Amino acid sequence: MNKIQFITEIASTHNGNLKIIDFLIHKHLKSASNFVKLQIFKANQLVDKSDINFKKFQKIQIKYQDWEKILQKYHKKTKIILEPFDLVSYNFCKKHKKKVYLKISTSESDNLKLIEDALQNFRKVFINVSGYERKHIDFLIKKFFNKYTKKKIVFLYGFQGFPSKPDDLRLSLFDFFKKKKIECGYSDHSL
Repeated sequence: MNKIQFITEIASTHNGNLKIIDFLIHKHLKSASNFVKLQIFKANQLVDKSDINFKKFQKIQIKYQDWEKILQKYHKKTKIILEPFDLVSYNFCKKHKKKVYLKISTSESDNLKLIEDALQNFRKVFINVSGYERKHIDFLIKKFFNKYTKKKIVFLYGFQGFPSKPDDLRLSLFDFFKKKKIECGYSDHSL
């Protein structure tokens, strides 16, 4: 029997407020969820300062020293997944590789050097393949899934429409992963 595990997705719902992060993680700790996932980024690494969205990202970013405090406070209480959105943030995550797992976002699932480095450094790597054609998913499996990495890799999939329509979900991917004995997960955005 397969064991279903849950990830509490905090993303940027904290709006840059550390008290909200604490509140959400405390709620997570009281739930049956197995992991909490946090998005890490630096606004100036994500978008150019002239970009219309720069100030929005800057407002919700959390300083690395504050992330350090959060990781120190919670890494023994729950499994933490960090999802970096830029190379500087990835290197920050790597400094904490013994305390956290890593999620590679859909926007980086074609960054083969990043995936390779993550598999060499982290105990578990969640690779989001939402939006990718089956051809790319097959390529990633052929390139990275082997006897050394099979316990490290979790492929995540979810249709990126809000709300998702049942016809768009491609749930047959899970039969495919199951046949290949690949651990997988689903990000639900349906009603």
